[in-house]
Amino acid sequence: MNPVDDYIYELELFGRSTGYLKIVKNALKKFQKSCNGKDLLKVDEDIIKIFIQDMRDQKIADRTLIENVRAIKRFYSYVIESKKYGLLDNPVSRITKRLNHKKIQTIRPNKSIEEISKFIKNVHNPRDRGIIILLAKTAIRNGELTALNVEDVDFDNEVLTIDKHVNNVSSNTIIKGRKNGNETLIPLDDETIRALKFYLISRPKTKNNALFISHNGIRLYEHDISRIVKDWSIKTKTGIETKETDKKIVPHFFRAWATHILQDNGCNHAVIDAIRGDVATSIRGFYVNQVLSFEVIKREYLRTVPKFGI
Repeated sequence: MNPVDDYIYELELFGRSTGYLKIVKNALKKFQKSCNGKDLLKVDEDIIKIFIQDMRDQKIADRTLIENVRAIKRFYSYVIESKKYGLLDNPVSRITKRLNHKKIQTIRPNKSIEEISKFIKNVHNPRDRGIIILLAKTAIRNGELTALNVEDVDFDNEVLTIDKHVNNVSSNTIIKGRKNGNETLIPLDDETIRALKFYLISRPKTKNNALFISHNGIRLYEHDISRIVKDWSIKTKTGIETKETDKKIVPHFFRAWATHILQDNGCNHAVIDAIRGDVATSIRGFYVNQVLSFEVIKREYLRTVPKFGI
C-alpha cells in the first residue's frame, strides 16, 4: 500500500468524517498533480511552493489554500510518525509557518434588495424560483436545502423545519440535524408561501418525498442547486462566469446576503443566529438560545425579512 492509500485507510479506520476525508482526498489529489509524477517521499520545499503557486494560479481562496497545505502537512506528519517509509523531515513544516493564518472572510458580491428582486422576478421556472427565494429569505445552507422534504414545509402553521443536511455530496446521503446538529423552525412569509405553493402545483408526480426534484422525480444534488443558481445569475446578468467569489452568485452568497439584510433591517442578532442555525460562540449566546421563543423569532424575522414584491 502506498503512503497516500495507507493514510486514507487509517483516517477511515479511526472514523474521520466524510467531509474531512473529502477535504484530505482533494488536497492530496491537487498535491500529486503539482508533484507531476515525483515520488512523494522525495518531495522538497520547492515542490511545496509549486503546489501553492498552482493553487494561486487557479484563484483558489486563501482559506482553502491554507486548508490544503495543512492537509499535506498532516499527511507528512503521519508518514514520519509511522516510521514505515523512512522519512525524517516534514517538507511542509517551515512553509506552513510562512502562510497568512489570519481568518479571512470570503468577500461576496454586493447586491441590493432591488437587484435581487429583479433577479428573482426574471427566474421563470417555478422550482428554480422557489429554490432561490428560500436561499435568499432563510440563509439556508445548500446541503440543508437539498435535504428538505415536502413535509418540512408546513403551510398551515407557515413554518419551515430544517432538521437534516447532506453529509456526502457524492452519494447525496442525508443525516439528522443541521450542520450544528440542531433543528431550526423558520417562519415563512407570504412571498415564500406563494412561491412554494406555485412550485408544488407543477412539481412532477413522484413517490420521492424530496422537496426539490429533477424532471425525472429524483432529489436534486447540491451541485444541481449550485448549477441552477449560477445559470440563472448569468442569464439574468446578476453574476458572471468566474472563479472570483466577489463576482459570482452561488448558493452560499445568499447566506451572507440574507444575514446582511436582516441585520441592516434591525433584526435582533440572536434571532439572526437562530435563523442561520449557528452554534453559539459565547456563554451569553448559549443562554439566549435556551430562552429565545419561536414567537419572538417569528415576530422579528417577519418584521425584517427582505421583501421582493413578488
